[in-house]
Formats: sequence, structure tokens, C-alpha cells
Amino acid sequence: MPDIHVTRAIVAIASEQQGLIRSRQLYNAGRSRAGVNRLVVAGWLHPIHDGVYAVGHTAMTTHARYLAATYALWPNGVLGHRSAAALQRTASGGGPIHVIVPTYNGHPHRGMIRIHRQAIREDEVETRHGVRCTSVCRTILDLAASAPRLLEDAFEEAQVLHGLTPEELACALVLRRGHRGTVRLRRLLDGAVDPGKVQSRLELRFLQLCKAYGLPRPLTQVRLGRWPVDFYFPDERVVVETDGRRFHASAAKRRRDARKDRDIEARGDLVLRLVWADVVDCAPKVAASIAATLHTRRVS
Repeated sequence: MPDIHVTRAIVAIASEQQGLIRSRQLYNAGRSRAGVNRLVVAGWLHPIHDGVYAVGHTAMTTHARYLAATYALWPNGVLGHRSAAALQRTASGGGPIHVIVPTYNGHPHRGMIRIHRQAIREDEVETRHGVRCTSVCRTILDLAASAPRLLEDAFEEAQVLHGLTPEELACALVLRRGHRGTVRLRRLLDGAVDPGKVQSRLELRFLQLCKAYGLPRPLTQVRLGRWPVDFYFPDERVVVETDGRRFHASAAKRRRDARKDRDIEARGDLVLRLVWADVVDCAPKVAASIAATLHTRRVS
């Protein structure tokens, strides 16, 4: 039976670390190497990686698996690439866990850990859910090199969820001359817009449409009376609402939208509603229609 005071210390440490503990922490808590082995045999500790243990169980969350991978490369391991994107909710996870270490020695694989030996600055590191990972901007840079198929979607999600601006990405790219994926990143930045206060990728795509077809940039997320609206062209008093499935799919939400439109139009504003297919698949036609509407409202 383990010493109760040592056991409490181990549990206290693990409770702050997604249920994990490192071997060095076990030694500091009063356990010898032989003592650690006895805890493993007794089922108190479960080895996850070399020098990393789950305390009392192996039902690990995704965040715990990410943390364990960085602990396996302690103290310099930083979650990166697709795994960092998954932690930041800009891309899906799956497959090996990607960890960056700032050294060029050693094998690039360690079990289910994919090791990237790259230089990384401290300002390119952040902590999410207790896991050290690359910053949102650095993650996008790395995806351009290692997962280009995820790049466009991840960049848009980073803009919506984290407010990443094209200017931030462009500045980071200047600091990393010769970075793999530079051509892809420059192509991505060509049509990019500042996300402002957008709340979805559809709203971001509408701002891109405005830029691409020479429409004035509307105000974003403004309030007209008691109603918040996605976009507002104040000079022409035109509202554009972008109806994504998440916020407008149910019958109750559609009834709310209809009531909102009536209230706004009673003020003298015009409401236009667009869906993904309008903005993405029929962009030239929609842009021409909005341009004509703005012109008519401007001269009337």
C-alpha cells in the first residue's frame, strides 16, 4: 500500500495536469524509481509515454493525450501543426500527435508522437487547456508546410474564432523568410480580409465577396433597435443577413428571422438574406445584385 501522504501529493499534482504526472514529479514527491515501478505494478500508475503516467486510470481526454505528448518531450515540447490546430478548433485532429522541439537531433517518431525539429520563438507559444502549443498564427504557418489541404479552412476558422488578421499572418511570414509553404500563404493572403467582428465563416466569405467585387465594406455586428444584424450599409440603409444552418435551421428560428425583418424594415431599412450557396457559388450574380440595390437606394 503506498504511503498515504505521498499518494495524496501525487493525486494533487495530477489533478492539475489532466490526470497526468511526470517521473521527475514523482521523484520530487518522494518516490524512488523502484517505488514508481511498484505503483505501476499495483495499477496506481499507468505508463503513457516514457516518463509520463496517468494516475489511477487510462480514460484520457483528447486534451490529456496532447498534454502527455508534450510531457514526453519535456521541457521543450510544444504541440504543433495539425494537433495544435485541433486544440485551437481550427481543424480536425486524428492520427499522430505533432510536437515541435527546438533541436535537430534524434528520431522524428516516438510511438504515436510525430516530432518536428524546428526553431520556435517564445512569442510563438501559448497555453490552452494547460497544453503548451504554437500560437494560432504560427500554427497556420506550419499547416501551410505540413497539411496544405487544411490550410484555407483552418485560416478562415482562425479568423472567425480567434480574430487572426491577414496583417498578423503577413508580418509573421516576413519574419520567416524561406518558410515552407510561402507560396500557398501568399496566395491565401491575396483574397483575405480583416475579419472584424464576424461570427462565422459565411460572414467572412461575404466580406471577401465585398472586397473581390468592389462593394463598400459594410459595418459588422451592429444593432438596429433591439436587433443585432450581420452587416449594415449605413448610407444606403441596407442590411445583409447571412443565414447559416447553425443559427437559422429550425422553424422557430425562421419565425424569429421573419419578425426581425419586419421590425427592421418598419424603420426604413431594407433586409437582404443570403445563404452559403449565394455567397460562395453565385458570387458574381449576388455581388451585381447588391451593387444595383445599393445604387438604387443611394439615388432614391
